[in-house]
Amino acid sequence: MALIDTHELSEREPKPGWYGRFFESKSMTFAYYAIDACASLHEHSHPNEEVWNVLSGELEITIGGDTFRAGAGAAAVVPPNTAHSVRALAASTVIVVDEGQRGEVGGGKRAAFSLDLATSDDSVIALEIRNHGREPGVVRQLDIELGHASALPPPTRTQIPTGELAERTSIAGGETLRREHKSDGRPVSYVRGAIFYEDARGERHHTTFCRVLDAARGFIAPSRPGYNYGD
Repeated sequence: MALIDTHELSEREPKPGWYGRFFESKSMTFAYYAIDACASLHEHSHPNEEVWNVLSGELEITIGGDTFRAGAGAAAVVPPNTAHSVRALAASTVIVVDEGQRGEVGGGKRAAFSLDLATSDDSVIALEIRNHGREPGVVRQLDIELGHASALPPPTRTQIPTGELAERTSIAGGETLRREHKSDGRPVSYVRGAIFYEDARGERHHTTFCRVLDAARGFIAPSRPGYNYGD
């Protein structure tokens, strides 16, 4: 694998507006992305150190609670096990390099969890946790905040747990787990939180989620994809 023509690699769209070509060396993972304006990457973390190299356009990158604007020529370094999220302020092209293989970061092999709201009423919120990967993943901790205010509170720094965590449940690749949570009887206006999980290699990851209640459309993604607000 001395020379790779990235133009010959198949393109995948792991998230809406993210068009990537991917390959791995012996110890690193490379992602070549063309990103649509306003496309976002939810807050998450992984054990790999990661560097975002911006070739064109402009990104808003939040790393560990600090937000930066990164234009062409900028490089943003994400330390291992650090919460980070990305939003394209303009159509952009980037190269993302991870130290340590990510196991098909563009979608496919490793466990990759997301959460959405299935149904709700005044007292019960139904959650669906989906594993988009082919390998199983284990839920270690699920933090959920049911909000009753008319507007989202300010974003907060996600606390990534360390040390041993009890196994809550395992989700096979491609499977979905449904859970219900009861409110205190008051109408819920938003739901946000984080899922902390481990993949088949025992590596810990997390992803955040946030949905706000719209009278006509139900629970939808917030209009301002910020730190700790999910995708």
